[in-house]
Amino acid sequence: MAVPLILASIGGILCAQVNVFNIALEAMMLVGALFGVVGGYLWGGTWYAGGLLTALAAGLICAGGYSPCLRFGSRGGTPSLWALL
Repeated sequence: MAVPLILASIGGILCAQVNVFNIALEAMMLVGALFGVVGGYLWGGTWYAGGLLTALAAGLICAGGYSPCLRFGSRGGTPSLWALL
């Protein structure tokens, strides 16, 4: 039960080592879990591959949406969505 939290904390430690303040780790876990359940319910199948692939895609999209905020926001200090405007 603690494996997802341990993996997220390891990701947070790695982000802190490269001076990136990532507060979206828990949100990415929740998005992946939600879409994993929805994908598993809709597509089902052996080993719930539909849910696993849906959760993976949702996590990648969530992380891809967060990374431009870091890249463009680092010029002014704190990464924010306002840097994209």
